Amino acid sequence: MSAGTPSTMAEVTRPVGTGALERRAGRSSPGLYRQALHRYRRDHIAMASLVIFFVILIFVIAAPLVSRLTGFTYFENHLGEKLSGPRENGYFLGSDANGRDILTRLAYGGRASLLVAFFATISEIGFGMGFGIVAGYFGKWVDAIIMRFVDIVLSIPAIPLLILVTTLFSPGLVMLSVIIGAIFWPADARLIRGEVRALRGREYIESARVVGATSRRIILRHLLPNVTPIMLIQASLAIPAAILIEAVISFLGLGIQVPEPSWGNMLNEAQRFYRTNWTNVFFPGFMIYITALVLYLVGIGLRDALDPRLSSS
Repeated sequence: MSAGTPSTMAEVTRPVGTGALERRAGRSSPGLYRQALHRYRRDHIAMASLVIFFVILIFVIAAPLVSRLTGFTYFENHLGEKLSGPRENGYFLGSDANGRDILTRLAYGGRASLLVAFFATISEIGFGMGFGIVAGYFGKWVDAIIMRFVDIVLSIPAIPLLILVTTLFSPGLVMLSVIIGAIFWPADARLIRGEVRALRGREYIESARVVGATSRRIILRHLLPNVTPIMLIQASLAIPAAILIEAVISFLGLGIQVPEPSWGNMLNEAQRFYRTNWTNVFFPGFMIYITALVLYLVGIGLRDALDPRLSSS
């Protein structure tokens, strides 16, 4: 019997089409995001929170429709009907100290609060991801300079710094969003830097370098997709925090300015009348609370769904 016979016998006894079946099974196996979606659907609290958030989102997006249904705009004053209670004088949720419809202002105020929160989160994640990837990938003196700058920003109390900056510049909606993001990005940068430092020593990164891939290509094609799930989790948890921050700044009179409503400045205007018209305080306060809560629960569910340690569950 020749030396090549055993291998020939092995080839004959191997099931026909095994390689094709293995490749087909590999293609049919669910990816990271499909598995995460499956896990997220099984989280009833996160799903219920997502539904509630969509209801709130539809409410604020439909602010012009709400205004048409109530018959009031968010800025028109009816001083003769000020501080009306719910269902008085045609006001479904009552009126404020200037006779403006609270329901209409809640819808338009939610627009401002959510836009500031989303834009602030985008700018925060953008700054944090940019600086974190650069510091983690290039290392050495680049990493040292960026991390010392991060340490300096982190050493300054965020809220007093935010109050100082908003006092100096009196920002509008977009500017306020950028300022919030520019103050709160260092923690994200540290998180991304640590992940990139762990990834840059992996074999596929070294292989990309060997075949002549540029740093830009490695960052965009290999590192960025791997840190995206972390940033999605971070963003989902940063949005409710940004809502609360905007509410605090507007409550202090340094954010969105009257007559343009936000939930924070509605609270500021209503605080003087909480003894006689407690509903004026309750409605914007409740909207801040429930929106921040459901977004936080959505973020927790997203974190659990995307956590690689749960991939086997």
